[in-house]
Amino acid sequence: MNSSLRKMDGFTGQIAHLKISLFEGKIGIKNFTLQSKVQVVNNNTSLNVEAITLNFKWRQLIRRVVDVTIVLHNPQLFFVAEETSIELTEASDLKKVVSPLKTTIEKLPRFITNVDLIDGEIRYLDPTSKPAWEIAIEKLNLRIENFSNDQALSKICRIECDFRLCQGEGKLNLVLHPMAIELTLAIEVELKSINLVLMNNLFLAYGKIDINSGLLDLSGKLAIAENSIKGYLYPNLRNMDFVSKADRADPFVQKIRERIVAALFAVLIANRKNRNGVMIPIEGRLDNPELQNGVALRKILQKAIIKAYIPSFKEILNFGSISSLTRAGLKGMARRILRNR
Repeated sequence: MNSSLRKMDGFTGQIAHLKISLFEGKIGIKNFTLQSKVQVVNNNTSLNVEAITLNFKWRQLIRRVVDVTIVLHNPQLFFVAEETSIELTEASDLKKVVSPLKTTIEKLPRFITNVDLIDGEIRYLDPTSKPAWEIAIEKLNLRIENFSNDQALSKICRIECDFRLCQGEGKLNLVLHPMAIELTLAIEVELKSINLVLMNNLFLAYGKIDINSGLLDLSGKLAIAENSIKGYLYPNLRNMDFVSKADRADPFVQKIRERIVAALFAVLIANRKNRNGVMIPIEGRLDNPELQNGVALRKILQKAIIKAYIPSFKEILNFGSISSLTRAGLKGMARRILRNR
């Protein structure tokens, strides 16, 4: 069965094959494609999925509960940025996205779902920047457990994923309360051996820095509850090099900028010989107006530099492992955030 999707505003889509087995409670889809009608420099945002399987439980359906497990094989998302793209920098902007999404989910029939994404790929391209840059997440395996719009079915949703990024590896664990009035979640992230050279166009576009070599390791935890945020990032830069023979043709100002950045990193590394990197604390409220213009980010970087020069001062947030967080643990985490803000 070949079917086209024609009623989605701004998108066109197609399904090559659709198989429905009502007795087994199974729906199979092959070669699902979705493509934006908006073209940016000869590129379109698109989604291609080799195979999708949906398994639902008839017993739950009779009780007016949609209990479904979704498996996506080899999904590929190619996202192309437009010049009119708006970055979410303010808490008010975040609420404009979160609140309607929550309202829409509440209006759906009662449901609980698990999702498995196998061997996926996400590519993000910004052809509007100078230079244009692209970044890809490959070998993405993702698991979503107990996502529901009914408190009685599930309050806590868990998301776990691992992936490849710029020749390195990454892991992400997330626990969230989908139906909480305010955004409530906890995140644990780990990156290993990310090759920064493969992000060179990104650094040139936004930082005017040309990296010749460098690897990034990063670990961090972040919690958001009752409009407050607290956490830390622990980046570790290795084998950083901003200057090489290849830079001889660069403009004079560019050479000066790169040497200043290289000197700064040399000072930071020299002052932390026996440490693994600079811990960057993140703390505050989502409705802080400083988020509008990046003041909060600058303060975070200032703290990081100060900590590089004062090794004895160390602040660690410890709300335990994400994998062992329970409902009671999520509430306790929120109380600790409010107590320490």
